[in-house]
Amino acid sequence: MKLLKNLLGLGLLASLSIACGGSPLGERTITVPLEYEGTDFGPDTATGTAVINTMTGQVDITVTGLDILPATDEYEGWLAGGGEDPQSTAKFSVDASGNGTSTITLGDISESTYERVVLTVEPVPDPSPGPDPRHSIGGNIPAE
Repeated sequence: MKLLKNLLGLGLLASLSIACGGSPLGERTITVPLEYEGTDFGPDTATGTAVINTMTGQVDITVTGLDILPATDEYEGWLAGGGEDPQSTAKFSVDASGNGTSTITLGDISESTYERVVLTVEPVPDPSPGPDPRHSIGGNIPAE
């Protein structure tokens, strides 16, 4: 499945998931481990965690071991899949050690059907409101 995700790219996966749909996230706090998924945009040792409170929509992302990007790029987190349009969870940079964090509050997402958390590498300035195909690390949101 990881190979299929990498071959299709995030944009095509998002459109494929529209046809598939998904189950609502429910009222809970979810921890999603983030890891390298065989992409070209991130070291295979990079990891992270996304903590999602579905009632408030607060998404906290913590990452370690990511590449330091040039000033023309930055990382952006996304909630994706499950028949939903991708939802940004904020743009951020990493420090000299490749560590970074982001926090955003989106409002109640308990009825949303997102299936994944994905980090992309986005251009600065970013001409598109959607995710860039340069996928770094990601992880599946566990079913309730």
